[in-house]
Formats: sequence, structure tokens, C-alpha cells
Amino acid sequence: MSVSKSVIEKINKVLISKIEAGVRPWRKTWQTVSFDGMEFNGPINVVSKTHYRGINWIILSMHPSSIPVFLTFNQVKKLNGSVKAGASALPVIYFKQISKHIEDENGEIKQKIYPVLKYYNVFNIEDTTIDIEKLKGRHTKANDNRSISEIETPINEYLHREKISLRKSYAENYYHVSTDSIHMVDIKYFDSSEEYYSTLIHEAIHSTGHESRLNRLKLSRKKEDYAFEELIAEIGASYLTSHFGISNDELIDNSAAYLQSWLKALTSDPFFFYQAAREAQAAANYIINDTTNDNDDDDE
Repeated sequence: MSVSKSVIEKINKVLISKIEAGVRPWRKTWQTVSFDGMEFNGPINVVSKTHYRGINWIILSMHPSSIPVFLTFNQVKKLNGSVKAGASALPVIYFKQISKHIEDENGEIKQKIYPVLKYYNVFNIEDTTIDIEKLKGRHTKANDNRSISEIETPINEYLHREKISLRKSYAENYYHVSTDSIHMVDIKYFDSSEEYYSTLIHEAIHSTGHESRLNRLKLSRKKEDYAFEELIAEIGASYLTSHFGISNDELIDNSAAYLQSWLKALTSDPFFFYQAAREAQAAANYIINDTTNDNDDDDE
């Protein structure tokens, strides 16, 4: 078994157990944490200020803490802290470039670069003896001081930039790829504004798959393709609701059929969730116009 596959399968075991228990591990309402004048609504490394993304966002969201602050074992020691007895670590995966010298067909020795998937372990700050206040950090409930305009403005900017029409619907909410349009039931029929915007974000993630954008959507009738795209939309919406600081408990509930499709896909393709998480991060970045490199670096 390759190193890459063994790392992914280690993560998949946890994912499968969560889904079988009826838990969607990518749904997480983190508290907002501030360090050095910067605010984070998702998991970060308190020392390197790394903002974990993609599959690592999902992995770290499995931790029951509402404080999204993580450290490696060595970082805990350097801060004169210790890991509490019985605490469990979570893996953070990253690519590391390795080089090999190979002989080509002409007998010349050339250097070739290979990306290798590796991982290191991190602990949530609540599983250590470190006091977050002593690190000059503070945390508040995620919804504090958040106005809907902070969500509406960037979404509307995305729709305007991409010339996506937002149309009224009288029965259901969906993205129509042929007309490149999002159809939404009027906000007054939702239980809350957060529910409306969470649903709108979900459909906006779908729209990034248009051929003029990330070219992800295929006009396929296969159930597997629908399930994969729905997983991308749900994870991507979780990223953005966390980014905007609103609860993602209001995200669209997927049917048991989707959950079974995801479990089946995980058993046949170990990279299924990893790829969905990468696609979801790319979609979320596209909407907020974030050009940050998505590759996670080794910051141990």
C-alpha cells in the first residue's frame, strides 16, 4: 500500500464511522477566534497561523470542541504546555515534494520530482494545558456582531461578476446549468435568514461547476455523479457558512440515499472524499475570489 493511500484510508475510517452514525462531520459551527488582529471562523494552527482548508477542514471539524485552535505535540511543548491524558490527536495531511534521480531512455541521469502525501498530528487547544487567553487570543460565539449584509454582499458580487441570474421559485431551490440560473423560494418562506442564505450558498457552489467557471458539472444521469456533486455542494457550503460566521446547521439535509451513495463510494474509491473536499474548496474560493494556494504545507 502506498503512503498516500494509507493516509487517506486512515481518515476514511473515521469518516465512515461518523456517517454510519448519522453525523455529517463537515458541518461545524466554530466560535470566532481572534489572534494578532486577525479573525478566524475555521480551524487554525495557533503558532503558524495556518488556516486549515480542504480535507483538513473536515478532519478537524470532527473534534467536539467549539474552539478551532490546534497545535502539534512539539508546539505544545514549546509553549510550556502538555497534552492532557487520554486526548486524541487528529491527522493533518499535506503534500511533500521528493526528488529522485532516474535514467532516461538515452542513458542520461535526470532529476524527477514526485509529490507524496504525508500527515502529522495535531491536538485541539482544549486537550492541552495551554490557556488560550495567555496566547493573546480571544474567542466569541460565531454569530456575534454578524449582519446578513456580510453574507449577502459577497454572494451578490459573485452573481453579478459571473452574470448568474437569481430567479424566484415557488416550490424548490435549485441551480439550472442550462440557463446558468439559481432559483430560490422567497426568503419570507424560510424559518430564518440564516437558512435562506445557507441554501443560496449551497446553490451557488453548484453554479461554480458551470463550463465557463470550474467546468465540473457533467450532463450525466448517473446517480454517482449526482451524489458526488451534492457532496461538493454541501462541503463547499459548510466552508463558506463558516467563513461568513453563520451556523451551518441550516444546510440542506441530504436524503439517506445520498448518505448510502457516499458510503458506497468510499469503500470503492478511497480518494472519493479527498477529491470532493478539494473540489469544494476550489468552488468556495471561486465564489469569494480567493486565489490562495490550496496545498497544505507542513508546519510542524
